[in-house]
Amino acid sequence: MTDPDNSSDLSEARIAEILQKVSPRNKPSAEMTAGIKANVKDAWQQEVSRHAATQRRNRWVAVAASVCIAVGAGFLLNTEPTQTSPGLLAQVVGTIEYRADDQSQWAPANLATKFTPNTEIRSYSGSFAALSLANGMTLRLDESSLVRLDSDAQVYLTQGGIYAESDKTLIDQSLTINTEFGSARDIGTEFEVRVNPDHWRVQVREGLVNINDQQFIATAKAGERLVIAKDQTIEREPLSPSDSSWQWTHQVHQPFAIEGASLSAYLAWWSDETGRRIIFKNDEDQLAAGRTILHGSMKDLSVADSLLVVLSTTDFELVDSASDQVILAR
Repeated sequence: MTDPDNSSDLSEARIAEILQKVSPRNKPSAEMTAGIKANVKDAWQQEVSRHAATQRRNRWVAVAASVCIAVGAGFLLNTEPTQTSPGLLAQVVGTIEYRADDQSQWAPANLATKFTPNTEIRSYSGSFAALSLANGMTLRLDESSLVRLDSDAQVYLTQGGIYAESDKTLIDQSLTINTEFGSARDIGTEFEVRVNPDHWRVQVREGLVNINDQQFIATAKAGERLVIAKDQTIEREPLSPSDSSWQWTHQVHQPFAIEGASLSAYLAWWSDETGRRIIFKNDEDQLAAGRTILHGSMKDLSVADSLLVVLSTTDFELVDSASDQVILAR
């Protein structure tokens, strides 16, 4: 049986007959031809643009993936946690040494020294240091002292004395000074802890200090000194903020930035350093101190000497002086 779809079975006559019955196709006009070409060109350009955009996107995906892989590899390779420095030296007077742990050698410390947790710092006779802790508090190390910076909130005092001061603008600061006898934790304050062979003492200039001496818990408030012996006996005595026992802190301090500051700002700093109150003869003088602008530098001046030098550049003078206060007038 003949397959109708097989063209080989058609005779030439039959093919001619079919071709005669088919009318010739109309040739498209020039306008139509141009339109078709334009449409084809537009479609081609769109396809090329789409293909190029896909290639660019694929390249960016590949780059991003390689970056992620590189970063991930970095995390895998660097598994050691970064140690945060508990504090830095702000000022050095004399010779200050440090060591990273008790197996290391002692080395000279300077303002560029980067301390790590558990670093020990020691001062020699006639040497002092000021440290800025990472939590915003400041420490002053007395001569012949040894302290270990466990963290920015914990230090261990082995010998000598240390003075701690809070930044009054920060409410979440806290520092605990540990000793072989016990610990003292501040509550927004200025205080000193001192260790001796047979006793330790805590004295408070401002605020409160909680004391834990293994056998008991006590609180020292501003204007108090607690002396605690090894046999747990306690002596509590009043202490003026201008007492001579605070004067060693004048050996190391950040000089007041006097250029462009008001006289009132300088006097507030001087009062805080010395513990002595500033009293003006009248309200007008007090207001005038706020309007008086200072110039110069106090770099080479001690705290004690600076008052008269600064006043000599203003209309103010020292009218009267006592151990706990000074009176100023124009």
